[in-house]
Amino acid sequence: LHGVTYTSTTWRTPRRFQTLLCFSYISPSRIRRLQPSDRTVVNAIMNARTLQATRCNGLTSQSSRPSRRRMGVRAAVEAPAAAEAPAKMSATDRVRLGQSDLMVSVCCLGTMTWGKQNTEQEAHEQLSYAFDYGLNFMDTAEMYPVPPTKETQGRTDRFIGSWMKNKKRDEIVLATKVAGYGQHNTYLRDNAQTVRVTREQIVESVD
Repeated sequence: LHGVTYTSTTWRTPRRFQTLLCFSYISPSRIRRLQPSDRTVVNAIMNARTLQATRCNGLTSQSSRPSRRRMGVRAAVEAPAAAEAPAKMSATDRVRLGQSDLMVSVCCLGTMTWGKQNTEQEAHEQLSYAFDYGLNFMDTAEMYPVPPTKETQGRTDRFIGSWMKNKKRDEIVLATKVAGYGQHNTYLRDNAQTVRVTREQIVESVD
């Protein structure tokens, strides 16, 4: 809203996004300076429920009496529906990945230490533990492990690959990341060219 200081907190529920708008000390003079559409919104909020204590996801805001020096309202308004706590999910629950058809576990297993701080056996143990627990989502990158060096680059991917040989490929969602621009990591490309995010280099990275 123009001319009104507020903060918002948004979380995802199974059915919709919900936003908590916290308005602090909205004075009548500031309301008069709002654009007509915004003024209507603020007035509707104030008249409807902002003078009542509203509890939302553990956050409570109570009404405050107008002072002689400054007439204000401290309010918390949950939109668009009545306040309700976000649904609790476990690490193994499945959610849709973006707009794709992939269903992934809420928790994604990171892998960046494998090949530097962890051995191949330790990587396999961690992968098996996560997979047996119910996770199907793993994340890697072409420059792993970290810190990245020419000598260790690609070990993480190789450790994951050796583990996946005995697994059904369609049971695992493996995400990866292509390296961004850099002049000191040319070892990532076959012809030692400067690393850039281009179609050709993305294809080479994935291959």
